[in-house]
Parts: sequence; C-alpha cells; structure tokens
Amino acid sequence: MFVTAAGSPRSRLLRAIERGNLELVRLTAVDCERIELEDALRILLLIRDQDPDRYERAAVRWSGRLLASRPAIGFGRAGEVLANAENLAGPEGAVATARLALVMRSCGEPRLAEVLERS
Repeated sequence: MFVTAAGSPRSRLLRAIERGNLELVRLTAVDCERIELEDALRILLLIRDQDPDRYERAAVRWSGRLLASRPAIGFGRAGEVLANAENLAGPEGAVATARLALVMRSCGEPRLAEVLERS
C-alpha cells in the first residue's frame, strides 16, 4: 500500500467521517482493506442521518458483523442489538441509542458505547 501526503486510506476515511461527508466516506471506504467495527458504526450513524432509505440494510449488516465477531454476546443480547439498531432511525432514536450503548458496555465494548453516546 502506497501512502500519499494525504495519509493512509484509514486516515482519509476517518477525516471523511469526522467531517460528516457521507459521499466522501463512501469514496474513501473503497480504498480501505478493512473497516473497524467502531468506524462502521460511525458510518452507520451517518447513513441514518443522511441516507435513511439505505439505513435498514446498513444496520442489519453492521449488526451482523458485530454478532459474528463477538459470539459471546449471545441470543438475548443479540435481540437487543437488533431491536435497538432498528429503532436508532425511529422517533425513539435517542432512547434506542442509549439502550444500545448500555448493551455495548455490558458486552465489553466500551468504544462502541462511546461512539453511540457521542452521536
């Protein structure tokens, strides 16, 4: 991988996320070999806010990645993850955000909880 003066693909992705530019996020994500779950959650929140028609598919995909990579979450918490991910984009989004953050903390994922708490 060649790194330009603009930085690595991940650093360009993080700048695009920080700017809240979903189109730039999509363009820079293509160059990333892997997108960390934490960064994927930030992208999911941008999709929720800027491209609601694509939110459900993105939320299912993010939830699936989380559950596949953290099997210790188990069935009970998996249901909470899916329900709250679904409700992030609804009228009770703030409540779902707080609940999902609590689930993330209880599953040993404080960085994911912090992303949600800052959103």
